Parts: sequence; structure tokens; C-alpha cells
Amino acid sequence: MSFNLAFIPIGLLFLVAVPAMFITLKLLSKEVSRERLNQIEDLSSLWKNSFPPKGVLTDKGLSILKLYKILLVITLSASVIAGLFLGFSNSPITLS
Repeated sequence: MSFNLAFIPIGLLFLVAVPAMFITLKLLSKEVSRERLNQIEDLSSLWKNSFPPKGVLTDKGLSILKLYKILLVITLSASVIAGLFLGFSNSPITLS
């Protein structure tokens, strides 16, 4: 048994992108503007555009969302670059 280096790109996505998503959603849930939410007549229109709805986020929430998107692009790029050199594999251990 040996460690499969081709697991690094997939592992990078699991260890960086997935926890970042949950942390971002938790932070964004606290950044909803009550004033903007009260101005919207039909709340169902919020879920047709994006998740989380950008129309009701505060300025801090919008900056958190922007930073998350930047982190996601960097993580995906690093994963693809590592995958081009190491290959892609879903199993971390190779049986020989």
C-alpha cells in the first residue's frame, strides 16, 4: 500500500473548498440587511437569481461573497494545475 499522489487535487478541493463554503454561508447568514429585505415585495424572486441572494446582503456580506469567489477560483485553479502534473484519482491509497 502506498499513498496515491493523484489524490492531492481532489483532496485539495475537499479540504479547502468544502469547509470554506460552509464557513461562508454561516457568515453570510448574519449579513442580511433588514431594510433591503423589507423593501422586497415578492420574496420568491430572491431565490430565482442567486444563492445567497445578493439583493439583501449588506456591503460586508457582498465583500465576503466576493472573497469566497476569489478563493474558489484560486482553489479550482490550483487543483487543475496539480491534476495536470499528478493526475486525478479518487482513491488516496494504491494497493500493489
